[in-house]
Amino acid sequence: AYVSPTWHEEQVVPTWNYQRLHLSGAFRFIADGNSAEKLSMLDGQVSHYEQGQWQLAKQPQALLTKMSEHIRCFEIEIAEQQLVEKVSARKGQSVRDAIAAQLQRQGLHRLAQRHQ
Repeated sequence: AYVSPTWHEEQVVPTWNYQRLHLSGAFRFIADGNSAEKLSMLDGQVSHYEQGQWQLAKQPQALLTKMSEHIRCFEIEIAEQQLVEKVSARKGQSVRDAIAAQLQRQGLHRLAQRHQ
């Protein structure tokens, strides 16, 4: 979120407060081609997300074959995660409260909470 120098007396330049998450890991394709494994994976996802409204088993085989040609199954294994944040942690409580009040006015409630 943008933090204006007008929001409190100690700030003389604009700044940004933020949170970001760095992830590292490995990416790999799985279940390539028109394999039974791929259809099984797709069926599991369709069952989970469609909740019976649309079913893979009720589709024509030609559609399933064509569809599976254009779908690539993959997984991302997350090996490490690191949270990086700058939320005025070094500022005094009155400054953090002033920033939080402005963020609340902008509807950035979760970020405002991080300043309190």
